[in-house]
Amino acid sequence: MEKIKILYQLAQQKNEQLIDENVRLRKILDGQREIIHELSESYNFEEWMEQTKINEEMEENLNSSIASSSAYLQSLLETPKQKKNQASDILKSILNDIQGQFMELCRICTDKGMLEVPITAIVDIEQQLNSFEDRLEENNHFPEKEEDKNQRKLIRNFHYQKVMDFLGEVLHKKSDSDSHEEEAETEK
Repeated sequence: MEKIKILYQLAQQKNEQLIDENVRLRKILDGQREIIHELSESYNFEEWMEQTKINEEMEENLNSSIASSSAYLQSLLETPKQKKNQASDILKSILNDIQGQFMELCRICTDKGMLEVPITAIVDIEQQLNSFEDRLEENNHFPEKEEDKNQRKLIRNFHYQKVMDFLGEVLHKKSDSDSHEEEAETEK
C-alpha cells in the first residue's frame, strides 16, 4: 500500500507541475491574443486594403518600367540594324539626287546644243557628293577603317587640287588670250 501511496504522491506532484505549466502557457496565449487584438485595432482592415492596393499599383508601375527599359535596351541592341536601314535610306536619297542633277545637266547641255559638259558643273556635283560623304561619316553611317578614310581623303584632296590647278591654268590662258585680243583690237 505504501507503494500505492508513493505512486499517488508522484502522480499528484506531476499533476501540479502540469497545472502550473498549463497556467504559464495560458498566460502566454492570453498575452499574444492581446497583442494581436491591439495590432488589429491600430491597423484596421481598410488601411491594410488601401496599402495593398497602393503596393499593387507600385508593382504594376515597376513592371511597366521594367518592360519599357527592356524594350529600350532591346532597341539599343538592334540599333546597328536601324543604322543600316537609315544609311541605306540616306544613300538612296543621295543617289536619286545625284542622278537628278546629272539628268538636269544633260538636259541643259542638250537644250543648248552642247556636246561637252562644263567642268564646273561636274565639280559642283562632285563637291556635293563629298559633302554627303562627310555628313554620312559624321553620323557614323559611313563605316570604314581609319586607314581607308585617310586614303579616301588624300585622293579627294589630290583630285580637287588637280582640277583647281587645271581651271586656274585655263582661266589664266583665257585671260591672256583675251588681253592679247584686246591689245590687237586697240592697235587696229
